[in-house]
Amino acid sequence: MTAKDYTPQPGSGFVDGTDAVEALLAEPEIAEFIEAERPAREAMNRAFQMNLATIRKAAELTQAEIAATLGYDVSAVTKLEGRDNLMLTTLAKYLNAAGVDTAAIVVTVKGQRFEFDLESA
Repeated sequence: MTAKDYTPQPGSGFVDGTDAVEALLAEPEIAEFIEAERPAREAMNRAFQMNLATIRKAAELTQAEIAATLGYDVSAVTKLEGRDNLMLTTLAKYLNAAGVDTAAIVVTVKGQRFEFDLESA
């Protein structure tokens, strides 16, 4: 399978993209690009950390309220908001607990757009 062969089915929601990612990383020019973009991704991760708390505050919720919805204690929500990486399912649960209306991750690879609906993650 090559990166060009991977196309999620419309309406299928979240799909396991492991094969697609592995195919992309097998292409040297893409692997080099990904490595070159590492500093930008790290900066985005730092912004992401701030944004989880921003989303919660926009929803006018406290960490205690998010924790109660998730069945966590407040310290777990504090840690969650401070992490620099999350599993998509964890992110989706947090966003759902915050009352987010729509959540998706969108990436573009060589002009091809992929959108993954986090609501079905």
